[in-house]
Amino acid sequence: MIWGLICAPRLAPRKIRRLLIYMLFFIYSIIINCKFNAFFRLIFQIKYSQISFMDVKQVKIFLKVAELMHFSRAAEYFCMAQSALSRQIMALEAEIGCPLFRRENRWHIALTAAGRSFRADAEKFVMQAEDMAHRALMAERGDIGRLSICAIPSFLREGRFIEAIKAMRRSHPNVSLEILESSSEGVMSKVVSGDADFGIVRIANPHLEGIKSITLGRDKILLAMSEDNPLSRRPKLRMEDLRDCPFVMIPRSESPFFRQLIESTCAEAGGFIPKVMREVYNFELILRLMPGSLDVSFVPALYNTDSISGVVFREVEGVGLYNSYSGLWRSENDSPTLVNFVKILSRRKNFK
Repeated sequence: MIWGLICAPRLAPRKIRRLLIYMLFFIYSIIINCKFNAFFRLIFQIKYSQISFMDVKQVKIFLKVAELMHFSRAAEYFCMAQSALSRQIMALEAEIGCPLFRRENRWHIALTAAGRSFRADAEKFVMQAEDMAHRALMAERGDIGRLSICAIPSFLREGRFIEAIKAMRRSHPNVSLEILESSSEGVMSKVVSGDADFGIVRIANPHLEGIKSITLGRDKILLAMSEDNPLSRRPKLRMEDLRDCPFVMIPRSESPFFRQLIESTCAEAGGFIPKVMREVYNFELILRLMPGSLDVSFVPALYNTDSISGVVFREVEGVGLYNSYSGLWRSENDSPTLVNFVKILSRRKNFK
């Protein structure tokens, strides 16, 4: 409608048309000005946002000048020329967009209102930056972080493993340790899935894709029986003497490699397959249920302690049974805390 009045002389006098033209130019200028204002605001925001990425050294120089209130002394502190220090301060002021110091004369300076406000935040900024750098360095050295270890129960009883954990706590007290227990199959599953950083299994160097391993050593496997069992009074025991004995064993699903080792040894050295009468998921429970029965079981020598009464442990003549232990972790796991623990554990290997 306005454009029609401007273009149609008969519909509006010349003065009105001129007034309408001025109004259109005024509205147009407002629109253009708003766009430019938005543009300049965006540029300002980008410029101001760079303050969060300012040079920490510049901020430290500012704080030292603010502390000494003297450019030359601050320059001496940083072992730099006063002109170079002044350029750093001017660069910082240019980045912020306002002066931080009021230079009253050659020998006397003072903080501006902006400088006093900036000083309080600058101290926090420097402390946070130094803390970030310190924590990054600690993480690189493996001094902080988290380490999850999953092991078979029998290995958790090994004194040298306990010593390794204590050594890890002494040398890296800020590392959070999580210790889990599971069967060999469960340990490998947790390591492969990433639920555990390091696993200890009853297998000699397991070959798994994407998994690294280290041999931790071995310990003997002994025959356990009740002290009332007639076999306990024999001076020597051979594998064929166990042909008719009732066996208590760890389930195959819990420890397939240990179970396979015992069964193959019975078949090769004694010519029989063990008569498994009961399956129990824990070696310690097997031993506690053994007194007063005729049951026998092969268990790691780690369980031969005074805490179990009424049970005797014997070696079988002509049979060298050993339990091999391995540590494993994912090849892609480059955690410094993991590297540190592997080093500590490697110095304590050859568990026997």
